[in-house]
Amino acid sequence: MTIVWGETGIGKSALVEEHLGLADRLGVLAVSSRCFETEAAPPYGPWLQLLQRLARVGHPPNRAPLRRWLAGARGQTDLERFQLFDLIRSHLVESAHHVGLVLVLEDLQWSDPSSLVLLRQISDDLAHARLQFVCTYRDDIGGDPAHASILREVERLHGARGVVLPPLQDTEVAAFAGQLDARGRADFLKRTGGNPFYMSELARVLEAGGDLQSIPRGIRDLVERRLSQLPGEIRDLLGTAAVIGSEFDVNLLARASSAATEKVAKQLDAATTVGIVSAGPERRAGFRFSQELLRETLYQDLLPSVRNWKHRQVALAIE
Repeated sequence: MTIVWGETGIGKSALVEEHLGLADRLGVLAVSSRCFETEAAPPYGPWLQLLQRLARVGHPPNRAPLRRWLAGARGQTDLERFQLFDLIRSHLVESAHHVGLVLVLEDLQWSDPSSLVLLRQISDDLAHARLQFVCTYRDDIGGDPAHASILREVERLHGARGVVLPPLQDTEVAAFAGQLDARGRADFLKRTGGNPFYMSELARVLEAGGDLQSIPRGIRDLVERRLSQLPGEIRDLLGTAAVIGSEFDVNLLARASSAATEKVAKQLDAATTVGIVSAGPERRAGFRFSQELLRETLYQDLLPSVRNWKHRQVALAIE
């Protein structure tokens, strides 16, 4: 099993697509599925996708209980978990027998607990089968402790390995933004942080005649989706943090917001779970925005009167 870790837009899906293309060229059977960020997702959702897609490429299950389960039999007709796991395991072994099988589960951070337990059980049982699991996981958002605990167990399985995708290096970013002068390339690097998604979005703006200070629509949409998961009080707090700067101290933010430090720290923890901010590496009370473009979006979206008031509050807190 291989787990590909990295922040949003770092290239996990692109890497998986390359791997799927290689499997296809080698004649290896490959199917993929995705976990979705919604509470309405059914238990075993990604596994249902995998088995249904496997059936569409000529490998339907040959056991009636599993066929009924895939067809939507639920409630009193649900299979016992042990029986279900055994049927899925046997089906995957049979499907992989001749040419091998690559199974991809994307966005594992949103997987339901049942799917993670099944992944842990099956991947351990199939250590010697002609089968490879490839999972992607966003590490810039938090999760509940039980979910994180199962993920750690999955990573510790025999033969499992993690592939961490870091941001692109300065020289790679400079080559990508080669049409800019030295100052422009430095600004491009600061604002994108070497993240390929942010780089592509900003490059698209430049190609359309915009400038480096523009906020790409794709990034604005990403910020809005993340902020929509937070209460209005926390979004307002993040607006104040955006006024302070890319890095900020929780004590200063609490003073500028006229709030208790403990409360502000808990609110920042909530913002961390959706990837807006992260704990700074240097100071225990320090936080920073995960991307400069996220901070700029928050700052620019403030009404002028609100922005001015927040600047005054921050100045008073510093004083």
